[in-house]
Amino acid sequence: SNLAWDPSNQERIGRYISQLLQACRSVCGPVQMHAMCCLANSLYYNENNRKRCNRGDDVISLIQDTCRGDVPSPVLHLVLRMLVSLSYDDNIAIALCENDFISSLVKDGISADQVTQKLSALILLNFALHNNLKCKIVEEGWTNLLTTMQKSNCRDAKNLAVLVLDQLVDVATSEEIREKKHDIGIEGMLGLCKNDDLIVKKFALNSLAEEIWFDQEKQIEVVTFGGIETILNICNDTTTPDDVLISALWVIRNITYSNSEVKSSLGNSQAVKTLMKIIGRSGALHPNKTHILECTLTALTNLVIDHEKNCRELLKRGLDVIIAVARKTDANERASVTLATALLQIIKPYSFFVCSNCGNKQKTGAACKMCGHKIYFLAEYKKHLEENNWNSRDDKENRMIKMSL
Repeated sequence: SNLAWDPSNQERIGRYISQLLQACRSVCGPVQMHAMCCLANSLYYNENNRKRCNRGDDVISLIQDTCRGDVPSPVLHLVLRMLVSLSYDDNIAIALCENDFISSLVKDGISADQVTQKLSALILLNFALHNNLKCKIVEEGWTNLLTTMQKSNCRDAKNLAVLVLDQLVDVATSEEIREKKHDIGIEGMLGLCKNDDLIVKKFALNSLAEEIWFDQEKQIEVVTFGGIETILNICNDTTTPDDVLISALWVIRNITYSNSEVKSSLGNSQAVKTLMKIIGRSGALHPNKTHILECTLTALTNLVIDHEKNCRELLKRGLDVIIAVARKTDANERASVTLATALLQIIKPYSFFVCSNCGNKQKTGAACKMCGHKIYFLAEYKKHLEENNWNSRDDKENRMIKMSL
């Protein structure tokens, strides 16, 4: 059974699938257990073995014969593992869901022990991916069971329940499902964003982006519950897959919409620097990564628009890069060029020098027009400090010129 995890071994085992099915019916408990474990492993992501089982019919027959009456938990777990693998196939999933015995078995599993809950939820998730099965799931009252599962002590089962409910949101007759999903709350969604399971993480980010769009109270909630750090950590992680990164970028785009308080929080957390790193990250400007570039520029636009400090930060950290994107001529990158051009127009009014003496703002000149204080460029200013032997940190900060490139 352990060897059956390997795809090449699965093919070899597939030659003896009929004998394996017979062994699964053995009256000897240990033989039956190991045979069923071997069968479950050999079906795992193996289309050929699913076909050898008569597209699942032989396994369904085995399950119906095995699971009548009281079934030991280890046997039930193996049966459910088989169903997880079989339900991955579209046609078999439909047949399984429409089989009353199998449906009842899965439904009972939702309120059983933690392992059974997790496996049952996985099967149901595979069912919920089919539009023609969604209504059946809703009509038969599975959503109440899934809502109850969200209170389970099994973290994986809770997360899977959320995923299934998300798949069912678009069922027209089930507006209540959306409300149940929202019961998780902003804090719960942020907790799921830290999940190691990438599917769960992506779902949580997408749901969070949806929840906070046009809702300033929920946008502030994200900040209150430490969501800024969570989202930026995902963006800063170079191992984050593209689809998860895009979801995180949409959260930034939505949370900053018309909310200066959140923009300030993100700006103070170096969000501009993070977004510029994504643009400049190895491969981020590759033609195959244009969607990431578009999403990053969109998030950046919402972050800096009508916010002086963030605009100045972008001028300092990313002006050259934004100009380079705006000059692109590839037709496939037209959206990115448009966004970059718009960004340049947004930050243009903030391209000024600030006098460290009186705070006056001006676009040109070597000295302040209000007080006559000399305006230094950064290199010039460092030299000026050295010549005058100003070593005090406070003195330097008081005189530091905040300027853009």
